[in-house]
Order: sequence, then structure tokens, then C-alpha cells
Amino acid sequence: MRCCLLASAIAASVLLGPPALAQSPADLPRDAQEAFLRTAEIVSSQRSSTGITVPTNAVLSDGTLTHRAQIQDVDIFEREFKTVTGTEINFRDSYKYNIAAYLLDKHLDLRMVPVSVSHRVGSRTAAVTWWVDTVMMNELDRVEQQQRSADPRGWASQMYVVRVFDQLIDNIDRNGGNLLITDDWTISMIDHTRAFRTRKSLRTPDNLEWCERQLLAKLRVLDEGTLTSLLGEQLSGTEIEGVAARAALIVEHFDARIADLGEGAVLYDLPPR
Repeated sequence: MRCCLLASAIAASVLLGPPALAQSPADLPRDAQEAFLRTAEIVSSQRSSTGITVPTNAVLSDGTLTHRAQIQDVDIFEREFKTVTGTEINFRDSYKYNIAAYLLDKHLDLRMVPVSVSHRVGSRTAAVTWWVDTVMMNELDRVEQQQRSADPRGWASQMYVVRVFDQLIDNIDRNGGNLLITDDWTISMIDHTRAFRTRKSLRTPDNLEWCERQLLAKLRVLDEGTLTSLLGEQLSGTEIEGVAARAALIVEHFDARIADLGEGAVLYDLPPR
């Protein structure tokens, strides 16, 4: 579903042309990226002609730095929404979830969700998200082209984090089109507008085989109070309750696996990023 968004984004970047960089953004800290996205002016933009959420792909500049961003202002609620798998009650598709996913990623120190901030764009509030640089393919491309990382263990370690994160946010729309792979084989998770459902159970717990050690430690202390302080502007109370409940279930799940198989068969360490 989301692969068309990536295709339109790539097409738009060609139409907009390469931005001239006054300084390299490669090592720009996340706080600086946040500040840039909140204050920079839109130099040019291209509304996607395809895609469910119809994002805008833009070039932003603050006079010193020029960089691309994606702008999403979708905010839909439907009491009943029919999908290929059935009918979802109280369906939401919202730009707020992109921001919430980034804030949660930042709190967990995963560094796998691009910086995304809430900002007024024209007459609407939107999620303005840092454009991921040096993307060589998405996961759909990788599978189709039968490409493999030269570091299979490092690749698998990232994918296990993706699985845990998607269970935590109850992401119903993860697909290969919204897993971007940069030229150093780093994964970026994008497009979370259909995450953060209110369910208090894990959607596919069988996907949870391994967990990064520090991630599990952070999930142990991820309670409703912490989540409210962190995500209260983006999520409702019931959505926050869902995240807290799923965090507890993820911890319970891995604790049971550790008791059964031992830490060495369940936990691993990611290299510093």
C-alpha cells in the first residue's frame, strides 16, 4: 500500500531537483534537525499525485542549511473502515502518529525513525519529517532484487528491533515500502499514520524471537505516566494505555523466553549508532 508513497516521493525529489547544501546534514544531531524542521522556510514543494495519504515533498532552507522534508497533514477518523482483512472500528489515519513514533523512538534511543515534528504549514497542522538521505532501496526492492547485506547479523539485529517496535505501536500498515535502506544498510522506519491502535494485546507475538538488551530494559520502565509526558500531545488517553499495556506484554513475552531458553538465546546488543 505504502510503496506507492515512496515511488511518488522519489519522483517528486527529481522534479524538485537536488538541494544545494550550505553545510552537510549527515551528522546533524536530532535536536538540531527538530529545530530546523520547525523554523526553516519551504523553498519548493510537490504534492504527490498518488498515495493514500497524499504527502507533500518539500525543500526547506533556513539560510544556512537546505534539506528535504516530507509533510503529511492527513487526519482522518471513521467509525467503521473496511479493509481487505475486515472492518476496523474507530479507524484513525493521522499525521500525529508519525510524530509519536519519532518521539517514542527517541525515548528508546533506537535512531531508526526519522525526526518528525508538529508544525503549522499553511492553514493546517502537519507532521514535517526529515528526509532520509542516501536511500538506495526499500525492503520491497531488496527482496525483489534478492539483495543481501554484507553483515547478515547486523541486518537481522535491526529487523528484530523493527518487529518489537511495530508490536509496541501496534502498526497495522508495516510493509516493505516503508522500510528504507540507506547505502550503509541502515534501516529507517517511515510512515506510521496507521499505528497506535488502542488494543491491549500483541497483534503477532510469534514475531518476537530476539530483543536488543537495552531496548528491553527501557520497555520495563515504560509506564503510562512516562508515555503521557512523552506523547500526550499526539495520542489520546486510550491510545497511551494501549502502548503501556503492549510494552508490559512484550517484557512478559521476552522474560518467558529468557526463562525457557536463557539470555544468550533471546537478548543481543546493537553496536552504538
